[in-house]
Amino acid sequence: MILVIYMLWRVSTIVSRWLQQWMPWNRAITHIRARHSLGWVFGTQAVAATCFLLGHLADQAIRGGATGWLHLVVMFFCWQGLRFMWLGPICLRLLARQHWNTRRHG
Repeated sequence: MILVIYMLWRVSTIVSRWLQQWMPWNRAITHIRARHSLGWVFGTQAVAATCFLLGHLADQAIRGGATGWLHLVVMFFCWQGLRFMWLGPICLRLLARQHWNTRRHG
């Protein structure tokens, strides 16, 4: 049983590292959540709005008669838009905690 849990842990670690290395969206989110980049809160909202706009444009293309595989593009952009939309409040919380810890300890 412990071996199975260990193997699942290792596989999830390998997949996570691969996603962080080769998927630019994940790299951007990791960079923004870093301590020195928390000021990019409004930039995340702009990226989210852009993703939703691109998803909407792809949806309009589908309604205009484009191929059905564009549904995958719509899903991708909506998912990325949601991720960046939620990243804004998370970064604000992290920034407030960083400010609080700085004022309390130093």
